Amino acid sequence: MSDEQFPDGSYVVHGSHGIGVISGTQSVEAAGITIEMRVVAFEATGMTLRIPAPRMSESGLRPLVEPHDVEEILALLATRSKVRHADQYRLVAESEQRIATGDIRKTARVARDMFRSPGHRETPYSVERAFNAAVDRLADEIALVLDIDVHDARERVVNQLTDERPDTV
Repeated sequence: MSDEQFPDGSYVVHGSHGIGVISGTQSVEAAGITIEMRVVAFEATGMTLRIPAPRMSESGLRPLVEPHDVEEILALLATRSKVRHADQYRLVAESEQRIATGDIRKTARVARDMFRSPGHRETPYSVERAFNAAVDRLADEIALVLDIDVHDARERVVNQLTDERPDTV
């Protein structure tokens, strides 16, 4: 991952921190050595991450998905989950790890697998929290890729889940 792949002002996704923007490069001197650091600002959390430029490839950052990938993700959301609701409790423990990978497809599967239809009896808090975390992460990225409002993106994700779903995965 070079400066050419992530120019200043480009959006990136970090598995643990969400979506950030490359805000520039800083020179930092430590123990008489000058190190070039790439600066990533995460607006949602107010956090700033400084990554040594030579280690960008190991940082866990990835570019935003392409618009055609968004359509693939929305199609994935429309498929029926093979996970039984009884297994959801086990999956809740794994959901944070799946979201933290930064892989949008794994995040979409978490949203799909944690989804409970509106007519379903009450949803346990842990399942609802995992579902909302996945949907929020998806909506943030989809909003940037499609240049739409994050609320519209969230509505699109939830609508995909509530529509009639085929039995494929």
